[in-house]
Amino acid sequence: MTKPRQPRSAGLPPPAARIPAPKVVGRSAPKALEGAVERLEASAQDLKRERDQLAAQLAEARAEIERLEAARQEAVNRIDWVIDSLNTALREKS
Repeated sequence: MTKPRQPRSAGLPPPAARIPAPKVVGRSAPKALEGAVERLEASAQDLKRERDQLAAQLAEARAEIERLEAARQEAVNRIDWVIDSLNTALREKS
């Protein structure tokens, strides 16, 4: 019999303990923190813009799918009509 495996993360400390905080010395600490906050805010804004753009693209794609599905259904209906018309014409000739 084999021993059950422990998860790979079983022996690791929690993520907060593994990632050391950046060390900033002196008066530059608030400026460094402000810069980091500004970068995070800019990144969040970029992600929100991208999310909104992707949501708009998804809505457009769904609308296009609906249009294509309607066109396909119309084509199928026309083909059925033509087949029925041909069958009727052949029966009348017979």
